[in-house]
Amino acid sequence: MMIPRAEFNYRALVVVLPAGAVVGVMLYLAGARWVLLLLAAVTVLLCLQLSARDNAVDGAAAAAAAAGPAQTADLPLQQPAALPREAPAEGDLRGLGASSSPVFVVAVLPAYAWRKKAAVDGDDGDGECAICLGEVRRGQVVKQLPACTHLFHARCIDKWLITSQGTCPVCRTPVDSAAAALQAVRVADQPP
Repeated sequence: MMIPRAEFNYRALVVVLPAGAVVGVMLYLAGARWVLLLLAAVTVLLCLQLSARDNAVDGAAAAAAAAGPAQTADLPLQQPAALPREAPAEGDLRGLGASSSPVFVVAVLPAYAWRKKAAVDGDDGDGECAICLGEVRRGQVVKQLPACTHLFHARCIDKWLITSQGTCPVCRTPVDSAAAALQAVRVADQPP
């Protein structure tokens, strides 16, 4: 794709020219006619500068559009349907409850790919992560807190639980004891 050549931006004239005309009329009425030439030169140079700046921004935008969609390291293109989990060793199950470490709580919470639920009573079923305020879209990896059932992006809630007091960011329900109970149920369900 070819980048268009720079063109004069008439929007700059719309902004700068009226201001220059008003100042020029005031100077003319004040008797400073020689300043009009200086004012005209400054107005033209300012218009050219604004035009060049706008063309540079437009050129950069056109080059970015020609390069294709930007991909960031934070947002993978495809997300797995479910994240693999390993059962913790028996020594890891000691001390479950309110004293559980935040890293343990994060490891215990199940992550899954979010699917839009059927609409009920006008509810469109879309979710919003209360931590990043971003929309929860189909296929994104999410975690649902077991005690209060609030839903968050997996990355957001993991970071929140590790750096905060181990509570739900919406309702402040303690997450560690609920996560410990969830883990105890999982261990009990596993065959010997």
